[in-house]
Amino acid sequence: MNATYNTGEFPTCVWFMDSLTLDPEQYTNLEKSLQMTDCSWRIIVSHYPIITAGVYWGDPEIIKFRRRISPLIKKYKIDFYISGHDHSSPVIHHNRNFNDTVFLIAGAPSFVNIHSVSRARPLPGGADLVWFDDRNLRVVLYLELTPEQFEYKFVKLTDKGDEIIMSGTKSRK
Repeated sequence: MNATYNTGEFPTCVWFMDSLTLDPEQYTNLEKSLQMTDCSWRIIVSHYPIITAGVYWGDPEIIKFRRRISPLIKKYKIDFYISGHDHSSPVIHHNRNFNDTVFLIAGAPSFVNIHSVSRARPLPGGADLVWFDDRNLRVVLYLELTPEQFEYKFVKLTDKGDEIIMSGTKSRK
């Protein structure tokens, strides 16, 4: 399933995937959709991450899903892959094998696997674990897009006010 958000100034394409049941027909439809779109920003959203340093790092289902979806991410130069499932909040950059794709895992709004992320876990293809939070609960991901820049913030929601605990940007080249 995909959706295109168009502000009138710049189109942003977002594809929502069911990472558990990505059958051959869905895969083909996704690739056709990726081929036919001209977007300022390309974003895939899925429940499962395909790259993680958290508790699901070696999960066979995630490895299988990564092998299936990675060629499309590379070929169609996806800017961001946003997921959950891992119950932590990592930011992973992949500059070599994924054309600068940024992987954001927004997995800690209601439950967190404390001390689950490890920098010792090798990430596939030389990906870089830029930042993570596996201690705080009620952490949400906030996104803001312009034609030139994509800003992301991990925000901790508290009774005393919201606190930005990490922010980053990706600019159009």
